Amino acid sequence: MKAKDIQSADDLRAWLKGLPEEQALRVAQLIACRAAMRVLPFWARSKQDDLAT
Repeated sequence: MKAKDIQSADDLRAWLKGLPEEQALRVAQLIACRAAMRVLPFWARSKQDDLAT
């Protein structure tokens, strides 16, 4: 399976299991960091709004 073919969490899990363990851990960490960076602006904005009220 190629990374571009991942459509669901199950696909991602299967793809990661197909990688060598060390590489799978690095990729999982990168995915987690990217997800956090995408959420951070929304989280920060909600905290700003909380402080303003």
